[in-house]
Amino acid sequence: MITILLYDIAVILAGMLFLPWYLCKKKRVYPLGERLWSSGRAHQRQSVWIHCVSVGEVILIQELLREIRKAYPQYDLVISTITPAGYSVARKQYGPDAEIIFLPLDISVSIRRVLTRINPVLFIAVETELWPQLYRLLSRRSIPIMIINARISPAAYGRYRLIKLLLGGLFRRVRFIAAQNQQYCRRFIDLGASSDQVCVGGNLKFENIHKADTEKLQRVRQELAPRLAKKGKDFLIVAGSTHHPEEDILLQCYQRLQQPYPYLRLVLCPRHPERAEKIVQSAQKMKLPVVRLSSGKPALDAAVIIADSLGILFGLYSFADVAYVGGSLAPIGGHNILEPAYFHKPIIFGPSMFNFEDMRDIFLQRRAAIQVRDSQELYVRLNDLITNELVRVTLQNNVRSLFDAEQSIVQKNMELIRKCLS
Repeated sequence: MITILLYDIAVILAGMLFLPWYLCKKKRVYPLGERLWSSGRAHQRQSVWIHCVSVGEVILIQELLREIRKAYPQYDLVISTITPAGYSVARKQYGPDAEIIFLPLDISVSIRRVLTRINPVLFIAVETELWPQLYRLLSRRSIPIMIINARISPAAYGRYRLIKLLLGGLFRRVRFIAAQNQQYCRRFIDLGASSDQVCVGGNLKFENIHKADTEKLQRVRQELAPRLAKKGKDFLIVAGSTHHPEEDILLQCYQRLQQPYPYLRLVLCPRHPERAEKIVQSAQKMKLPVVRLSSGKPALDAAVIIADSLGILFGLYSFADVAYVGGSLAPIGGHNILEPAYFHKPIIFGPSMFNFEDMRDIFLQRRAAIQVRDSQELYVRLNDLITNELVRVTLQNNVRSLFDAEQSIVQKNMELIRKCLS
């Protein structure tokens, strides 16, 4: 009891230290008041409560939410989040079908209030969300707790090991931990979870890409096809979501490769299309024939094609012989590997992938992508991919195998939900 009281005091003191900064801000977007005493409306029925930290997790649960609603119409749905952006997206996507709330602060009085009002029959945390007071009070009421899409990064793993004894007690309150892969399972077990709690549930990001809007994708591909129709040995490198100075790096690399491989074409799709004209100027300085895709001209008549429209990158990857994922040679943290992987393309990216480290690790472990350290290694590996069909086919087969292994992720998680609610 003393430990619980001390924890509450520590959280309150931390909040008080945060308060002056919050009050001084002109635009107070952080939901401090809502997190302190917001707990939604009182529910007559029991509810399934799903917690998502922010926008990324909110988007991930779309298919899972649909399956829960279908299997358990007798329960209300409650989605909690921490950030205003996450709250806004959740309201927009799920508002008519679920109640959207801010996660209360992890102190006894706030947690008790929300549990009384929303009356949960199950709590699901998306990714690794650990809240000692919340988990304690859920456990006291015999409300099962699940963590899905769970992961522990190398940095977090190092920090968690320092409090391993505390985590063991916290994990014992959890019914199931559905980790993204086997490596994360081992980390959870090492930190105190039992082997019968932890299983591989897969990564929900794969499920989302499987449910891509195929009608829209087909429409984009039909629009692009006449301008990207290949002739003879044409070989297309599609570089998606690029940033400065990546375009210059890619243009220089392409210039070196074009001499031995005149049939090579480079498509640059900048993350911000308004930068297209600067990229055109860079290509012209290098005396490379360049065309903007929006011009309507046959694109493959030029050496370099600038894709300067929004919403076409996903479809554009389908025409690639090799796909480069941008934001990775620039210190941005990378972009979505799954879009080119959807078409089983050979994928290459740079060292900066910290925004997608879980995807990066999966693809590298399964040898389904190539990571390069710098521009010189990019040149070497692209040269290899252009000349060596076996390397390309091996990468494609590994991507296909990875996708096959990640099928039915939502159903794996639904099986665990059924066990909790049986």
